[in-house]
Amino acid sequence: MNRWGLVVVWFLGAVVAVFFLRALPGIVVLALFIGGAVFATSRLKREVKEDVGKTGAEVLGLRRETADPFGLLAFPFALFPRTSHPEITELVWGPWSGLEVTVFGLGFDAPSLSSSSATRTVFACGLTKVDASFPSVVAEPQVFLTTFERAPTSSRVELDDPGFDAEWNVWSEDGSFARALLDEPMRDWLRSLDDAWAIEVSGSMALVYGPRPSSPDVFGVLDTLKGLVEHVPSEVRAAHPPVTSGS
Repeated sequence: MNRWGLVVVWFLGAVVAVFFLRALPGIVVLALFIGGAVFATSRLKREVKEDVGKTGAEVLGLRRETADPFGLLAFPFALFPRTSHPEITELVWGPWSGLEVTVFGLGFDAPSLSSSSATRTVFACGLTKVDASFPSVVAEPQVFLTTFERAPTSSRVELDDPGFDAEWNVWSEDGSFARALLDEPMRDWLRSLDDAWAIEVSGSMALVYGPRPSSPDVFGVLDTLKGLVEHVPSEVRAAHPPVTSGS
């Protein structure tokens, strides 16, 4: 059927519907109107809910996994050994905004005086590769310290910034690199995160992590991860080129 045929059919259907409704009692017409409104509202809510679910991965073109195909817990980050019974709870990955990203949930037992009363905590994490080879550095808001069973095994680093040192913990075995990485623009950006995120770099990988909100926000994780990569000083990146197989 061509376009004009569809218009004619729609018009005739509308005319029939008008005459049909005029022949019905008013209470019936009202009931049909209310029923249609309820149906339309429920359908709209369902479609919105489906779209919101997609924003975590599908809308961004990321691939969702039901298991961890990368073995993330074996990656050389200080974060994982600091937790008890860590588990990757969900994972999406793929290219995004010029980065190869992996966004995942990290579930672990919150510190407790009794193992029988331990509760599970979930952190939102974002991981990407950087074109460099960095010494390990962890920078974390003070409020995070009681979230984990233990602190990183590397040494505490003071940055000669009393305000930042009072609010953040920094660990690294290379204090000079940590101070160069956490220059003033990087520290200002970290402060702007309002104690919601911590960062870690290790080798060619960069990680952001923080308590997962009640409504998981993949956009928020990715935006923070991109912010970390963009705030790495160019001179630091240049001084630590990636290690090649021939090196």
